[in-house]
Amino acid sequence: MFACPQCQFKNPVHNRFCQRCGSPLKSLQAIITRESEFSTNLDGSDDFTIIEKANQHLNSSGEVSAIARMTLPDLLATDNYIDCDKRYQLRYPPEENQLLSEESELAIIDCRPAEESPLIRMMESDSTESEDTPLEHLEDILPPLAYPYWQLQDQFFPVIPELQAAWQDASFTILVLEDRSAWRQLSEAWQLSTLEPLELVHWFYEMGHLWDSLVAFEAEPSLLSHQNLLIDDDQILCLRRLLYRPKDRTYDIKDLGLFWQSLLQQFPNNSLTALETLAMDIVTGTVMDTAAIKDRLASIADDLQGKISTENQEGSEELAQEIEIEVPDTCPPILEIEQAEDVPAPIEEASSGTKTLEEIDDELLVAEDEVDDGEIEAADEGISDLPTMALPVTLFRLDEVGHTHVGRQRTHNEDSFYAETDLQRVDSPLGLTLKARGLYILCDGMGGHAGGEIASMLAVDTLRTYFETHWQADLPDEETIKAGILQANQAIFEKNEAEERTGSARMGTTLVMVLLADNQAVVAHVGDSRLYCFTRHGLKQLTVDHEVGQREIN
Repeated sequence: MFACPQCQFKNPVHNRFCQRCGSPLKSLQAIITRESEFSTNLDGSDDFTIIEKANQHLNSSGEVSAIARMTLPDLLATDNYIDCDKRYQLRYPPEENQLLSEESELAIIDCRPAEESPLIRMMESDSTESEDTPLEHLEDILPPLAYPYWQLQDQFFPVIPELQAAWQDASFTILVLEDRSAWRQLSEAWQLSTLEPLELVHWFYEMGHLWDSLVAFEAEPSLLSHQNLLIDDDQILCLRRLLYRPKDRTYDIKDLGLFWQSLLQQFPNNSLTALETLAMDIVTGTVMDTAAIKDRLASIADDLQGKISTENQEGSEELAQEIEIEVPDTCPPILEIEQAEDVPAPIEEASSGTKTLEEIDDELLVAEDEVDDGEIEAADEGISDLPTMALPVTLFRLDEVGHTHVGRQRTHNEDSFYAETDLQRVDSPLGLTLKARGLYILCDGMGGHAGGEIASMLAVDTLRTYFETHWQADLPDEETIKAGILQANQAIFEKNEAEERTGSARMGTTLVMVLLADNQAVVAHVGDSRLYCFTRHGLKQLTVDHEVGQREIN
């Protein structure tokens, strides 16, 4: 059991959040390395050398030293904390005589997760005491084993695990890192029959892009271990940790080619001739540098994307497109935009489009161009420089949650929403397959005397009922979606007419709607209710308001 640092409730050790108060139980790992001698080249060449002691901890009489006999309990503070500040605590109690090996990995908990990491505090403290920037003193502040993490983690986020803390004494170096032990290994994803060749090309490109930076820190083995290569929720290739080369071993780009060959031999798909040829060229020395490797991979990706585009043209109803809804004169428009003066104005157009999740992610990557020049320069050599590839998306998990609040200015709530998700899970030796279908509707009503909530509820109910009969298998086409929106529009119009509402008393509502089928989504919206997408790059607005001011900007 593990005690929550906030409420002291004892939770099972596998919990990520406290069962009583819901506070996060931040899971980290500590890497404890026995005494070594480290030297770094500080002449600006970025060389990094690790020289292990050759005496294997033998004293002058040939006996094992006290350091080599040291146990884990000897290293710990009270209550199984690994630091004197009592912030990082072992997740599992140690065995009584558990010896510390040359390198030990331990699961730990951050007992003060809301606080800044000790590393950030240390850097801030150094910057206030010195006129120079903290980065100029990194070699003096950080243990040598921690320096590569700090140098690479921002440049290659989220590939490199985040360094939380690091310290060194006469006997050990201790690093506190993000724990990725529960992440999916590349070897697991490699065996899935649903894995697309384009995903493999992208992962190979990431490895090639990272190789030169790891060479500078003698950390090439990080990319040559099956257990160290992981896949995150965004299908990005990540490292579990940095692995440094042994003192008696050297690596070059041919080792990466050999590793790729071993991976390709395990892949069940036989349509990877181009990748196999590239791996062979690397091993034989025909291709010698990472720039040429990345050019070849980009060319392979273009060829694969060309094949995908050809296939998509044959099923053109799944292509993304913007459509306009023209409301016929016989059906007065009532799905109205809420203006600043609360005066309803007829809507003239709405947008709906079928977009793959891959295309949405592409839009988010393109959005990076909008950051300022400083951010661009900082990321110039980072993971964001990878070419945009329309990677196939496999659905691993789908959750939905809805909530609405009246706010602080109004006395009644005019919002209405509906969320329905149907999941079908199929597990087999080939892996887990998740089939999903979801309808998500949000309406923000307007109109006096409870008119707004009536309009929003009426639109939600009309659309929900409509798609029960007009959505069978594949996602509805644009004409079907138009008809559904117009039917909701007509229902609100008839309600206004029946109650003889006029002027600002006429009720209306905005609409934003998503229809989801596996990895395909349709988005339709009316008015100024917005749809956002949240990824590792942050929030990205996917819809443009139907509002007079916004229309002028556009």
